[in-house]
Amino acid sequence: MVIARADALLEQGINYQEVMEVQAIDIDSLCVDMTYIQLTLLHISAEVIHGNSLSFEIFRKWYTPAYIMRATKRQFSNINKLDSEVIKVKLPDDTNKNKILYTDEELEVFATGKLFAI
Repeated sequence: MVIARADALLEQGINYQEVMEVQAIDIDSLCVDMTYIQLTLLHISAEVIHGNSLSFEIFRKWYTPAYIMRATKRQFSNINKLDSEVIKVKLPDDTNKNKILYTDEELEVFATGKLFAI
């Protein structure tokens, strides 16, 4: 579907390499590898994830070179903009009034992962 979308954009005269950013997830590692290769060869900015989209488990992530190049361009363009501006940073207040304090029972529930009673 991603390659078909890129082809449709190309037919409309739109450079898909500049406008597309993809996040693809699959549970089959072979499909993830094939997707990564195809998207890399087409120079599509993509994050290819080997994981389960239903349970949100992530086993590994791959980023295409186009994704990395686009992220680098974004970082450097932001740095150039920041050079001309004065940056003021406010550090967070580390007092207890800003922290959420949990009881031991609540921490046990979080630690065991039993947030919902079954």
